[in-house]
Amino acid sequence: MSRVILVATHRSTAADHVVRRAIGLATATGASLHAVSVVQNQSVGAPVGDAGAEALASAAWEAETAATIALTRATEAARAAGVDVTEHLVHGDPAMQIAVVADAVEADIVVIGSRGLDAAGRHVLGSVPERFLFDAHGHDVFVVRPDSPADLLG
Repeated sequence: MSRVILVATHRSTAADHVVRRAIGLATATGASLHAVSVVQNQSVGAPVGDAGAEALASAAWEAETAATIALTRATEAARAAGVDVTEHLVHGDPAMQIAVVADAVEADIVVIGSRGLDAAGRHVLGSVPERFLFDAHGHDVFVVRPDSPADLLG
């Protein structure tokens, strides 16, 4: 039976630690690895002028570039470890899109990182792992905590 691991990655260096954990799992189990990075849609609830539209376009381009770089780092690390990897760059709500990709690849386990926020931080900043856990579409989930205090800064 083929095993499939999906790892969610993003622009921070803390995500590299999560990817390394997923690669370790894939290596230990002989699983294939799928890496997903989600570009969150930019939206504004009011009309914007030319400068606002330009700022939104710039932010969208930066988010797309960061997601692409994160996937490239994940792919390079996996291939260096001899692990088969497939990239998925998707757009939308991160928690929802991770679940959609997990369904599509029939993931046995989803590996996702936590920033180590306390309850107040999760409330203010939001928590993709927490939202994903509420609706993981029946997938097993491995939440990886930050490796060190330096990972929190990434």
